[in-house]
Amino acid sequence: MGLDTVELIMMVENHYDIEIPDNEAANLATVQHLVDFVFDTIKHDSNKNPIEIFEIEVVIREIIEKVTGIPKHKIKMHHAFTNDLGMD
Repeated sequence: MGLDTVELIMMVENHYDIEIPDNEAANLATVQHLVDFVFDTIKHDSNKNPIEIFEIEVVIREIIEKVTGIPKHKIKMHHAFTNDLGMD
């Protein structure tokens, strides 16, 4: 996992006040994988307010835009972090 990906994971963890274990983070290959992981983590935490998956998609795209400079409207759920978004 490269520096860009580590920064992305840390920003997501901070935003949602969750922890993404390194072994899980290594398996998150696409934007959709990350969105699904965050959604599943939040919905199983009774201390967190319910959230819709589309709200997570919006936030994840915004974070990816900050990390990569790619406009959020060009980031698709099927994009792979390494191959499609050029993250190391």
